[in-house]
Amino acid sequence: MVWTWVADRLTRSRTAPAASAPTATSPDLRAHLPLLWPDGPGGPVDEDALAVLGRGYARAGRSLQDLLADLDVLCSVVGIGTSSRMIEASSVAWSDAFLDGAAGHVPTSEVVAPGQDAESLREVERLLRRAGDGSTWGPLVPVGRLLLVTWPGAQTGDPRPSPEELARVVRETRQVFPRSAVASQPSYPRVVAAVADSPSLPGRVSTLAARCAELAAGVPPTVSLADVPGDAGGVDRLLRPAG
Repeated sequence: MVWTWVADRLTRSRTAPAASAPTATSPDLRAHLPLLWPDGPGGPVDEDALAVLGRGYARAGRSLQDLLADLDVLCSVVGIGTSSRMIEASSVAWSDAFLDGAAGHVPTSEVVAPGQDAESLREVERLLRRAGDGSTWGPLVPVGRLLLVTWPGAQTGDPRPSPEELARVVRETRQVFPRSAVASQPSYPRVVAAVADSPSLPGRVSTLAARCAELAAGVPPTVSLADVPGDAGGVDRLLRPAG
């Protein structure tokens, strides 16, 4: 059924839609613009970034229809139609990640494997770095913030969160911030996400904190926001703190 729907999408006309107000598009979604079009609105789409986006949607438990609908919106912001190549590339990437999760016999949104942790963290890093580059996109791309879900007591001898608890927090973070990049960092331990600044951000942070408190096996984690440094080294130190 899903692939029949995709085939129908490929045969439909994909002329550029009427331009809508870019600021009406979700800030979390607009944050992906400089990743998909690194050379600006008139440049080619980055197919590697497109594949990463597709895999991220599958691992977050979001449907292929959600992915392609959001891709349509992004293309509308750029002022182009969604090409057959973009539909095919993103759909295949989504399918591969979905099947990888299904092969593990667990819901896709529950899968937290070391390789996926590393890829997810790279996506968080790329979003944070690109959001700070306003030379091409200007105010259309929102300011990036780093969301941190931390278990402070784990650094002072308190029990560390289990892999299952980390996975649950990743899932909840993806539900509250469905278009953001989210990664687990078990070695610290914490969950991080690249989120976009917006008027709704404080409320969503509070919602996530409440959900994490309900899920906690012991002392609940702390949910906070950090500003993103303007240099690559600062972003790296923020994501990989010493000690």
